[in-house]
Amino acid sequence: TNIEQVAIGIANTCVIDSTHQLFCWGENASGEVGNNTTTDVLTPTKIMDAVADVSIGQIHACAATIDGHLHCWGANSFGNLGLGNGSVDDVLTPTQVGTWTDYEKVACGVVHTCARRSNGVACWGGNFAGQLGLSDTIDRDTPAILNLSAVDSLYSGGAHTGAVIDGDVFMMAQEWEPTDVATKTTAQTADTATVEATFKIGAETRTVTYSLKKLRDGWEIDDIASP
Repeated sequence: TNIEQVAIGIANTCVIDSTHQLFCWGENASGEVGNNTTTDVLTPTKIMDAVADVSIGQIHACAATIDGHLHCWGANSFGNLGLGNGSVDDVLTPTQVGTWTDYEKVACGVVHTCARRSNGVACWGGNFAGQLGLSDTIDRDTPAILNLSAVDSLYSGGAHTGAVIDGDVFMMAQEWEPTDVATKTTAQTADTATVEATFKIGAETRTVTYSLKKLRDGWEIDDIASP
């Protein structure tokens, strides 16, 4: 069976194979492997079927299914699983996030999560640096809809989120709403591009370099480098 996608966390890994089965393994103290235990898992273990996309945060993970549902599991200390039940307890198995059925891609940060839907983007979890893009620093434990559409790709970092729309990089951090920050394309071919996005965190100016690749339906983040 071929491997279609790999997601790597700090100390755990998940893969999706060509039959859309999800396998995970590694450190599991908060249930981030998703196998209903908190014991470290030393070999790939099947977690779910019919998975289209997966992402791993620091100690949580989320997966979008072929039918458009989203499931999350692991640590939930900032509401980063999006379950909206007021609990911050760890969740040891994949648990459905709400009732929306149009999730396509998911991007887990350290303690927040963003996901692309068919008609936009939703984010939730820790928001101490404004990484949810909601113009405040209030944590959310349920998905909140952002003022973004036609998003090609999402990336969630430690305390920021990036979105690619038509080759432009939009950043959400430090109490920002999604804003087209200073960007420049440093190299581009028909299928790849390198974009530098410069933004401020407090008084500090920071540059993140995104490597993009062209897909049939738009641009996707292929690699990222930041100081």
